Amino acid sequence: MSETKPKRISTLLLVVAIIVALIIGVIAGYFIGSTVTPTRGLTGTYTIAYIQCDPVESDYDWRGVELGIEDVNKWLESINAPYRFKVLKSVSDGTAVKTQELFSSSVAAGAQVVIGVSWSSHARAILESANSKKVPIISIYSTSALLAIPNDYLFRIVPTTAVYGKFIKQYMQKRGLLAAVIVFATEPFGTSYKDGVEKELSSAGIDVIATIPVNPESAEWTPEYGLVRDAYVKAVSKYGEGKVLIIDAISSDKCSQAQIALSRYPELLSAEVLLSNAPDNAWLTDIPEICVKTKAWTFQMTHPDNPVQRIFKEEYKKKYGEDVRYPHELQAYDCVWIAAYAIAAAGEYKGEEIAKWIPKIASNYFGATGYCKLDENGDRMYADQTLLRIVKEDGKYVFKTIGYYNAVTDTLTLLEE
Repeated sequence: MSETKPKRISTLLLVVAIIVALIIGVIAGYFIGSTVTPTRGLTGTYTIAYIQCDPVESDYDWRGVELGIEDVNKWLESINAPYRFKVLKSVSDGTAVKTQELFSSSVAAGAQVVIGVSWSSHARAILESANSKKVPIISIYSTSALLAIPNDYLFRIVPTTAVYGKFIKQYMQKRGLLAAVIVFATEPFGTSYKDGVEKELSSAGIDVIATIPVNPESAEWTPEYGLVRDAYVKAVSKYGEGKVLIIDAISSDKCSQAQIALSRYPELLSAEVLLSNAPDNAWLTDIPEICVKTKAWTFQMTHPDNPVQRIFKEEYKKKYGEDVRYPHELQAYDCVWIAAYAIAAAGEYKGEEIAKWIPKIASNYFGATGYCKLDENGDRMYADQTLLRIVKEDGKYVFKTIGYYNAVTDTLTLLEE
């Protein structure tokens, strides 16, 4: 890190820490001057665990965790706090069983708060253990609405899949699309995605012709997309060409597999396809021609520019020599700070007490991703979305922004005609 880091951290605190300090001080009674003095009962080094569910995705958010721990410790040093944090990094093999093992071993190693566990299926598998051990999980990008449970030990920095139907419905209305065929993976993310979108579309009078399940563990989906073709042909015969949307409620890493299966049916190449809920660069290298033919689009949580984010990006580029690559890195950074402030407010490194403070801190915290207010289930209440279409420009395949969704006003604005 640069020699000017302490100065930059103090600037960051003007935007972040003072806001939270005011809250902590009013509630906990130890606001002094213009900063927090989190020394009550805390001394030494404490372990914050980071668990990623799959080695492929460990690159998505780890740098945000790493920078977050560094910045938190520099902040603690700047206010002469008698304790620091270290991160225990664990990467699973893509199976829930292994992730459960890593959770147990992290707690055994002293962790009383865990960051990561970003696959909803893995979060669900761990939740019973987290609740019984009273160790909170702050998930970086788990979104299944099936895990929107009040008073549990899972907290999420992102909104659930329940919101997706709101802007997908508006997109279809603005584009004159009258029917949809939904393909969904039979796991928590895909199932909750499908349920929420189907409910929202049906309530708006949009015909959901079929919902077709696929097994996320299968390596080939050609038969299932034969059923998609049959449903799509039926919908086109009723509503006309260009009036039907195919929605792939499938995690982004599996969308290449889905599009390859789809491309085996010529009828489907004239369809418009919504892929997952986040862009994957593999789409631009593995299946770009298919994506352009199907007018494929996706969306991702929007992180509007703000002072905290700008400082994070400056420090990120100095440390890693490149610009921030994934929004997950910003989300991970905020997860670390929320955990640190919750521990400071609790005044002891005990999961049960930390968990009580996480929603209070997060709901009043302004970080790299903006305001992080949580709902009654411990999930992010509001987050704007950016809509992206895969296009070919100047000989290159790219994600082009085609619209924005404002979550607070529930308004979708499209940029393309």
